Amino acid sequence: MPTIKENIISKIHNVNNEQLLTEVYRILQADEYEFTEKEIQLLHEADSSIDNGNYSTQQEVENKMNQWLKNLK
Repeated sequence: MPTIKENIISKIHNVNNEQLLTEVYRILQADEYEFTEKEIQLLHEADSSIDNGNYSTQQEVENKMNQWLKNLK
């Protein structure tokens, strides 16, 4: 059974879509990014906030957005 890495490499070999390849390349470069101390702190704060239930579901956000758009009319 092929590994996920082998499956990805196989798919990339068969792709001719330049935009898709550009995005794959951009994603693969992500491991080269290093977070600053401030970014790490903000990520920890966001994680704690989520753990404490301080978040909105996609449906809640869509409802708020739709209400806001209705109020603009």
